Amino acid sequence: MIALYVLCGIIALIVLILCMPLYFSVEYSEEVKINFRFLFIDSKKMKPKEPKPKEEKPKEKPKEEEKPKDKKPNKMVLKLKAYLKYKGFGGIMAILGDILKTTSKMVFNILKKIRIKELDLYAVTGGSNASEVAIEYGKACSVIYPAVTLIKKICKSPKKPKVTVDADYNLSESKVICTAEVYIRPIFVLGAAFPLVKTVIKYIIDFQKGSKL
Repeated sequence: MIALYVLCGIIALIVLILCMPLYFSVEYSEEVKINFRFLFIDSKKMKPKEPKPKEEKPKEKPKEEEKPKDKKPNKMVLKLKAYLKYKGFGGIMAILGDILKTTSKMVFNILKKIRIKELDLYAVTGGSNASEVAIEYGKACSVIYPAVTLIKKICKSPKKPKVTVDADYNLSESKVICTAEVYIRPIFVLGAAFPLVKTVIKYIIDFQKGSKL
């Protein structure tokens, strides 16, 4: 009975940990910086280890050329050929279509569970002449604003994202500055990934059955 209580406690603890939010922050100006934070783990505080100096290995003496041996056929290639023959081209395409459909559903379900904590985007267009700046400004507006609107529809945001597109006729080239922080609970990711894992396992079993040599 005590073992059952311990097991239930461990399961409850795992579920509780999986319900904790996993944060991702992205900063972009001249380069992209991505960090994550989960419970007491923060990637910003993790300092990369300094690489140890490589020791020079003594040069090996050139080996005498060996006669090429007859290569044995790869077993995996033979299995793939056997499975292709077993399922047929149409069957393989149906499998790929099923996996692609399940994957797209998984990605969409994960995106729906992402929450935007902060989104601040500033884009300024520049160029060599006024007409070029105006054209680039129109293109930027036609891409950025609809994209942000779509993101807001899929991912809920407690705060209104700050998005600004500007034109600077004195700037020689366009610039984008963006900071964003999003979070998701790992339990939702596992729940969304379960159908894909189930589908892949099903086809792995089918592969083992149909590729017997």
